[in-house]
Amino acid sequence: MVVKAADAVDASLARVVAHSIRFSGARSSGDPDGQYLASFDAEGQQVDVYAMDGDPASAALAIASALADELSELFWGEAIPPCPGHAHPMTPQVSGAGAVVWACPVDGRPVDQIWPV
Repeated sequence: MVVKAADAVDASLARVVAHSIRFSGARSSGDPDGQYLASFDAEGQQVDVYAMDGDPASAALAIASALADELSELFWGEAIPPCPGHAHPMTPQVSGAGAVVWACPVDGRPVDQIWPV
């Protein structure tokens, strides 16, 4: 399920971010609790984030959240993904309908759906 979740995050980022960020693979972290390491190529830099295998919505939320933090550091504080009309980045959230979305952290306005695809 981590691969499906990471693919969904990849597809969503392609719609909302100008940078080239692509999912490159997932592997077990070796922990018995089911953690996986999802790897992304961000403009030639490898970025790894952890997610639990299982529910794809929870994995997509964890991957999107961790990846947004890592990308903001990689791109020197740039808002990744950018929130339309604002200087801050969007955050992954669970909508009222149970979908995982990129949303404005100030007004909660959903901008793009991550999961389900």
